[in-house]
Amino acid sequence: MDSLALSANNTKPMNINRKGFKLKDSKSDVNIKVHEVDFHGAVCKDHQNCVIAKAIKRQMCARYVDVGAGRVVIGTGKRTAHRFTLNKLAKEQIRYFDNKGAFAPCVLRLFAPTDSVKLGYRKGVNARSGPARKYKRNRQAPTR
Repeated sequence: MDSLALSANNTKPMNINRKGFKLKDSKSDVNIKVHEVDFHGAVCKDHQNCVIAKAIKRQMCARYVDVGAGRVVIGTGKRTAHRFTLNKLAKEQIRYFDNKGAFAPCVLRLFAPTDSVKLGYRKGVNARSGPARKYKRNRQAPTR
């Protein structure tokens, strides 16, 4: 029960599915080593076949990987996928790879989601209501 995401009132577990996988927040951080082997066959602007996705599949023996602009979903079991967040350096490297097609071998750290970005955080009483915030117009357009 502790591994399931709980709603805001902590009484009912949330069931979030993505591509047939039951999505859960990860409990610990993971280091991913990106080698030159991962560059071969990597595709720019492709969530499942980019350099980082290939490195995760190789290192963690994952069945399904989805690398977004700020989150990573890794499906290791038959029906379970874990969510991680990316740090600023990893986000910049993904953006650079998508735009230029180049990537340097490095070690990336995938972080477990903090309390404010966990599944079910904004449900119920904490849900945002009202107009969009004024800061959205200054955001940089994501590449993914």
